[in-house]
Amino acid sequence: MIVPYLARIVLLLPELSPIQTDHLADIIEEQKLHAKESERNQILDKHKSCVPVNGELRKELIQGLFDEQTYDKNILPTDNSIEVIVEVTVQSITEISEITSSFKADIWFSQIWHDQRLDFRHLNYCLTNLSLAAHKLPNLWTPNVCVVNSKKVTVHTSPSQNILLLVFPNGTVWLNYRISLQGPCQLDLTNFPMDTQQCNLIFESYSYNTAEVRIVWRDWEPISIPDQSSKNLPDFVLTHTENKNTTLFYTAGQWDQLEAVFIFRRLYGYYVLQ
Repeated sequence: MIVPYLARIVLLLPELSPIQTDHLADIIEEQKLHAKESERNQILDKHKSCVPVNGELRKELIQGLFDEQTYDKNILPTDNSIEVIVEVTVQSITEISEITSSFKADIWFSQIWHDQRLDFRHLNYCLTNLSLAAHKLPNLWTPNVCVVNSKKVTVHTSPSQNILLLVFPNGTVWLNYRISLQGPCQLDLTNFPMDTQQCNLIFESYSYNTAEVRIVWRDWEPISIPDQSSKNLPDFVLTHTENKNTTLFYTAGQWDQLEAVFIFRRLYGYYVLQ
């Protein structure tokens, strides 16, 4: 508002000397700069700028988060039971064997939980998340969720271990494994070759019962298959998946159990032609 006001003054003033005109122009220019600076400060106040993170700051952050004086990997993040979200993404299903009553698949298996000890929002770093190498995993408390009914599980190493470990500023931890596994199938050949078969994977926390860890499926797409072509096998097609949850009682206590169910329909065209 002040710049148009000064401009009107220039129009109303009597003829000025060149020196006076230059002086008035300087005042107007100064007011313009002041207005721009004020606007910029208002934006910065509204959106506080974050601290850029270089290699040294990242190193200090990691050392600070996992300092043995303040972080004990043997102690749960909270005094109460901690909720762990589980999610499975199927990369491919490669085989269903009637001989071994099993199926083979490559999956991404995620565990997500909140560890308030890893909250670093107060540092105001320009980090959406902190990515950690797999060798940092032994320094971290984990819920130790595993596939308890698997016949074989291997973590991919191509060339290094395929483990994704992210820590978000609010202390949320996302741990993801890319694994190859062999799981059981409940084969029933009564209706062969027009049969439908069911295979399953069961997830539990191997180390913690429900008094310490509660595991739950992710609310949206707990089991996802991004590549639809991976549903097709030479003899079968994956028709759909189901996710279930239950609670089991063992001698050592009560455990949450999550079940991923895969339903396959046999492609009987070859057998009919024979």
